[in-house]
Amino acid sequence: MLSHVDSLRLIKIDVEGGEWGVIRGAASLIEHFRPMIGFEFGFNSYEKYGVDPSEVFEFFRSRDFSLAIATPCAYALSQFRSRWVSVGLLAILISQMIPGIVIANALYTAYERIGLLNSIPGLIVANCSSG
Repeated sequence: MLSHVDSLRLIKIDVEGGEWGVIRGAASLIEHFRPMIGFEFGFNSYEKYGVDPSEVFEFFRSRDFSLAIATPCAYALSQFRSRWVSVGLLAILISQMIPGIVIANALYTAYERIGLLNSIPGLIVANCSSG
């Protein structure tokens, strides 16, 4: 149907709960072009359409897509009025601009110095900071 399409970089879906049907219908395009996909994930709407949210997550996970589910959280944080929130948001922004290996090396050195290497608290901090 879309054989003449040479490039597909972005898909924006807004069909009030029917997103899963659109995603399944566009599966071959998504797999071929790997575009950025924007859609709302409203649990109430999915209940109306009988969609299991885990199917949606599995679809993208199995194709090695990243899910930006933290965007609403970032918006909520931006609404707080505190200088510490601004500092935290700046730290998150900067950490997203740095390659992961640089952060991993720095974390390893810091963990070794403060005794968090190979510990449960160290694992918790690493998982929280990798978001």
